[in-house]
Amino acid sequence: MGPVPTRKPGEGARYYAASDPARRMPNLSQLSDDDRANLQRWRKRVVRLWVATMAAAIGIWVVAAAFSTSIELELALAVVLTGLVALAVREMHRGVCPRCGRRIRFEPRIELPRSCPGCGVSFIPARR
Repeated sequence: MGPVPTRKPGEGARYYAASDPARRMPNLSQLSDDDRANLQRWRKRVVRLWVATMAAAIGIWVVAAAFSTSIELELALAVVLTGLVALAVREMHRGVCPRCGRRIRFEPRIELPRSCPGCGVSFIPARR
């Protein structure tokens, strides 16, 4: 096996620090209420866009199955559906951790993860 590639100083430091447990930023505190509210608004936007996309897909399927539509109308509806999917995916990839700036990956059920994989800050509010 060949030599293991090494990183130069400053090259991909954010992801390197996130992947190395010894270099992770400590979880000193929870997110502020404003940061948590911004995360929840972003999550709701993503969920609404996916629900709208699924509703549009079902609507297009019903229209195409129930009525004899022209190919032009079906193509237009497919373009609208593709645009909705692209918009939902773009919005989903815009979310970042307020503390470290790492991109947030959604869980399979379109839910926020419990914590940031980079800095470890909890996205779930602390119980009082």
